[in-house]
Amino acid sequence: MENTEASWFEKNPKKTVIVILLLSLFILLFIAEKIFENKIGIKNNSHMRYVYVKEMLPNTNTIEESFRLDDTFVKLQSDENGLVLPSKVYEKPDFSIFFMGSSTTLCANLEPEKRFSYFTGKLLEKKLEKKINSYNGAAGSTTTFNGINLLVNKIIPYNPKYLIFMYNSPDLGRLLKSEKSYWENNYKTVDFSLFLLLRGIKNSLFPNLYYVIKTKIDLGTMIGNTLSYFTPSKNVVSSLEHPDFNKLETIYRKNLEAIISLCKIYNIVPVIMTEPYSELAIQDNALGGKHRDVNKFMFYQNKFNEVIRDVASRSNAILIDLDKEITGSVELFQGKFHLSEKGSIRVSNIIAMELYKAEKGNLK
Repeated sequence: MENTEASWFEKNPKKTVIVILLLSLFILLFIAEKIFENKIGIKNNSHMRYVYVKEMLPNTNTIEESFRLDDTFVKLQSDENGLVLPSKVYEKPDFSIFFMGSSTTLCANLEPEKRFSYFTGKLLEKKLEKKINSYNGAAGSTTTFNGINLLVNKIIPYNPKYLIFMYNSPDLGRLLKSEKSYWENNYKTVDFSLFLLLRGIKNSLFPNLYYVIKTKIDLGTMIGNTLSYFTPSKNVVSSLEHPDFNKLETIYRKNLEAIISLCKIYNIVPVIMTEPYSELAIQDNALGGKHRDVNKFMFYQNKFNEVIRDVASRSNAILIDLDKEITGSVELFQGKFHLSEKGSIRVSNIIAMELYKAEKGNLK
């Protein structure tokens, strides 16, 4: 008779008994849970929900296409708190200034030393002969609501002397879409998924390979074009129509006032800026090819800038009216809202001069 090899269970009788007991226990517990579920009705909540402070991720180290004509790249880096580098130059500065806003304040496509958040600090340092740290907490597509969260959760602990902030077009776009969207985009719910797992592997093991694929093959455009092929196009005109624009103005105004009030409570000097733009670029972009929509968009943009001026006047905040200073100067922009290097340097000089006046006024 032929000898057959003993199975794992036969070789490991004690372990087999343990496995059987554990399986039996699990089955009994599962049955008990189902019985109690019918009687008590408790549902398991596996979601992880948290307030979302929209920011640059801490310790970001990547590159962006520059606005120069030679197709070069610039560094975009952040520190352990998600603040754009360079930032903390001095361990013991005479005082610090803080910037927050959307991509127009981030200036990701400019050389780090030419972004107005950093360059303003250097100019002011020279004018005042003081040590100044200049921090940039901006992030793309952020609104005043994100700014309130950022101020409470990140900026106040730095105890800056000045907070310089600029919000307009992202708020406008968000509010025209839905006045509830501030709150709808103020939290994140995270569940474990294969997508998150794969993205984590990509970010940990292949960030440079992914960057090359994304930029050289233009993966984002390919995916976007593929999705748009199966998605019916939306009419841009509808997003620029709103039955009650006064309501949107009120929401925007209250958020600006909230930022200024928080600053004053924490002894931070609020500095609010209007948002400039390139009329030519907006006209060329044509917002869906209909001239009247371009005019309507600029009308809304200008109305929001008027709100900024009024809020600054009523709350006695420092106003830097970049809209009046540089809107219309084509060479100062790259696209509709983003500043060119020349524009960033010009804005730096404007801000530095206003803060210099404020400091000299404080010294009298």
